[in-house]
Amino acid sequence: MEAVLMFTLFGHAWDAVRVLAIDGACLTVSFFAALWMRETFLAAFQVLRGTDSNCSPIDKRNV
Repeated sequence: MEAVLMFTLFGHAWDAVRVLAIDGACLTVSFFAALWMRETFLAAFQVLRGTDSNCSPIDKRNV
């Protein structure tokens, strides 16, 4: 009986660890995807506005 109980508890604990690991991986991927999208959007917006990262006009003579 104890073996069945321990196996059941270990099985549930392993399921919880597995779910947390999968959720953590998904959150990590989502976080870095959001950062990449933010940087891409900001870079595209700066090109459209003609400014650099400090909002200074881009000197197009040196481009």
